[in-house]
Amino acid sequence: MVSIDTVYQRVLVLANKEQRGYITAQEFNLFANQAQMDIFDQYFYDVNQFSRIPGNSTGGSDMLDYLEEKISIFEDTKNVNKNATGEFYNVGAGISDLYKIDNIIYNDNYSCEQINSNQLQNILNSPLLSPTTYNPVYTLKRSNKLFLYPIDLEEKITVNYIRKPSKVE
Repeated sequence: MVSIDTVYQRVLVLANKEQRGYITAQEFNLFANQAQMDIFDQYFYDVNQFSRIPGNSTGGSDMLDYLEEKISIFEDTKNVNKNATGEFYNVGAGISDLYKIDNIIYNDNYSCEQINSNQLQNILNSPLLSPTTYNPVYTLKRSNKLFLYPIDLEEKITVNYIRKPSKVE
C-alpha cells in the first residue's frame, strides 16, 4: 500500500517541468524506490506465470528457479507475541518491513493453514474441521493482526515472511 504523501511527492516532482532534466537526490530516491518496488512486484507475477509452463532441467536456465532464487534473498523469520489483551498476534508491530506472509509455524512443529473470514464460522462450527493444537488455522485482518485458532494457543508463533527491499538512499 502506498501512502498519500508518497503519491503527492511523486506528482510534485513530475509536475515540475522547469528543471530541464536535472533532478535532486531526493527526487532520484523517490523514483528509484518506486522502480525497485515495481521490479520486486513483478517477480511474484512472473513466478505465477512461469509456474504454468514446464521448466528447463539445464543448470541455471530454469526461469522459475531463477526467480525463486531472487526472492529468497528477501525471506526472513520472526517470532511474534500476542498483544496486551491476548486477542491476537500483532504481526505489523513486530515486522516493520513485511511484504507478504509465507507461512506461520506454531510451536516449531505445526504449520498453520490460512483461512479467510468467510470460512472461519463454518470451520469453527464443524466438529470434523474444527482447529486443534495439531491443526491450527489463522486469519489475517487489517493492520496485520493475526488471529490464531484455537484461541487458547500460547506457544511460540514463528512467521516466515517476505520482507520489502530496503529503501534507496
